[in-house]
Amino acid sequence: GKELADKLKEDKVDVIVSLVAKFGRNVVLDIFWETQKIEESGGLMIMNGARRRSSGGVLFHLLREIKDEKIRAKVEEFFEERQTSDSRRKKAVAVLKKKKLEKGVKEFIQESSLSEKDLVKKRNIVEQEQVFNISALFE
Repeated sequence: GKELADKLKEDKVDVIVSLVAKFGRNVVLDIFWETQKIEESGGLMIMNGARRRSSGGVLFHLLREIKDEKIRAKVEEFFEERQTSDSRRKKAVAVLKKKKLEKGVKEFIQESSLSEKDLVKKRNIVEQEQVFNISALFE
């Protein structure tokens, strides 16, 4: 799977590895060789013709267009699973971003309620930590 992703110059290595796990090495290799033929003959444009598909995009397109009914059913299942997992991942990232923002807002509120003297002390502590961190690099 990883080798195939490298040959396709595909960033989403996990997707290619999952393809091999789901369909088997031979099925994916057959589609890979078909992808290579298409790439050698100039590639495949996206639907609106604005640009060429990536090699991985050609492979996915060929998968979706496959004639074998057994494989086609697995393809639909595969993409539904990917869509579900991508959706869960995006929700998790959104939750983490929200928590980070809330933490930043709380810190801002706490800092804004500090006196100017306290703010200067805090800034000095942060600057000392930064100097310490930088000096640790040279040890």
